Amino acid sequence: MAAFRELIVNQLSGSYSLRSGSARSPHLHISIYLSMAQLHDTGEEFILKEAFGNGSGASSVSVGLFNYSADNLSDPDDVGDITTEPSGSGYERQDVSIGSGFSFARVGGDWQALLSDVVFDTDDSSEMIDGYFVTATFESEEAGDSSPQEHLLFSGELDQEYDLGSVTSFTLQGTGLSLS
Repeated sequence: MAAFRELIVNQLSGSYSLRSGSARSPHLHISIYLSMAQLHDTGEEFILKEAFGNGSGASSVSVGLFNYSADNLSDPDDVGDITTEPSGSGYERQDVSIGSGFSFARVGGDWQALLSDVVFDTDDSSEMIDGYFVTATFESEEAGDSSPQEHLLFSGELDQEYDLGSVTSFTLQGTGLSLS
């Protein structure tokens, strides 16, 4: 058995712990502050259409990793503006079911939608990442679509930059969107 490294970062409580021992592969677990999420223009459109009955009835969203600092996304940016997504053969965006893949809470007067833990295979990835993003497939007037396409809903910045070359899996915890 190979040695493993497991880093658990919980920014919400400010705690960090590192475990090591024997296992198949090292893992990295990350938690981030909800306040870092940026709602993009196509995300605003999606949420309003879904909430008021003119939406696609989407049953899931996709979650990905990227280098937030390098891509420097702004409100009008869309999924095509993400250029730093990991390129390892095992990495792929992970689907999360709308409803069962989220929990909801009112915290400090604001509502939050919190994603379930999302695990990525980073075994042969070598990129540095410091952000995550969430997409949905729908027909966007904002983007001028004539058929459903994948669009950026929101993105968020992690607490620091992480080297995917040092771990074989990456678990994203405590991510989501807070509306205020």
